[in-house]
Amino acid sequence: SIEGPLKDLVIKAERRGIIKFLGFVSDDVLAKLYAESHVALFPSREEAFGLVSLEAQASGTPVIATDIPAFRQSVVNGVSGILVKPYKSEAFAEAVIKLRELWMFNRDRYVEMCVNARRNAERFCWERIAKRIYKLISSSI
Repeated sequence: SIEGPLKDLVIKAERRGIIKFLGFVSDDVLAKLYAESHVALFPSREEAFGLVSLEAQASGTPVIATDIPAFRQSVVNGVSGILVKPYKSEAFAEAVIKLRELWMFNRDRYVEMCVNARRNAERFCWERIAKRIYKLISSSI
């Protein structure tokens, strides 16, 4: 079910065929949806860490996310995605249009952003993080 402050807007957009609300999906389905998407939007006002944006980027999908600390850590603005000011729906719309135009008219730049998204997500893979932690721990012993 749809809940939250944007419930009416989401229902209206779904009725008009602009979006399709899926509700909860399994990790396998989510990975497939990210991989099939041209862009992933994350209009969060608060996040502890931008894990969702990294999941999308790991699928090679550029993201548009709110310019908040969590996404500043996980999205390289203009490289693996676009960060927009919080509470600015116009900024999200402009970013969507910008990525759509890249996809339609500058496919090489769009593909570059997709590759950059994947590379950016790789910086946070568990193997690399484990090596960093091991190095920190072993150097302090």
